[in-house]
Amino acid sequence: MGCGVSKMKEIRADIQRQEDELESIEKTLAEAETELKENRSKADSVEEEKNRIVSESQKEEEDLKARQIFLQENHDATVKKMAREITESANNADDARQKSIEFQEDNSRLKEAIVELKESQIKAAKEHSELQNDLKRAEKAAESANKTKQRFEEALDNVKGVAED
Repeated sequence: MGCGVSKMKEIRADIQRQEDELESIEKTLAEAETELKENRSKADSVEEEKNRIVSESQKEEEDLKARQIFLQENHDATVKKMAREITESANNADDARQKSIEFQEDNSRLKEAIVELKESQIKAAKEHSELQNDLKRAEKAAESANKTKQRFEEALDNVKGVAED
């Protein structure tokens, strides 16, 4: 009879250890699920920020294109105007020289504006690339959290299976 009591105590102790292990695994799983939710939230935030910046970049690019078209049209109109004025003033060398200087100044300003537009386009492209990299990192973190959750669930299933046996 003493042997049966000892065996029961041993079984109860084993059950208690398994329940403690199960509780520890459930706690770890809950922590992993919390971390997963946080990672998903971060990934969503990064995606929202990426979309916002992409939208802003697209709008800025459209604005830049419109401005570039305006500047090109302005440049073309200026070129035509200057050509006409230079032709009309061909007999007056000083007048023609002055118009040429003004044309060069206008041309320089337009070239500077075009350089600024190109720099803005490069900056927008870099920001877009950085956001894509951030999104990829967030996706990898979410994937890692999912794998961790899956491992904990498998461990929990194994522990439950052992506990049922």
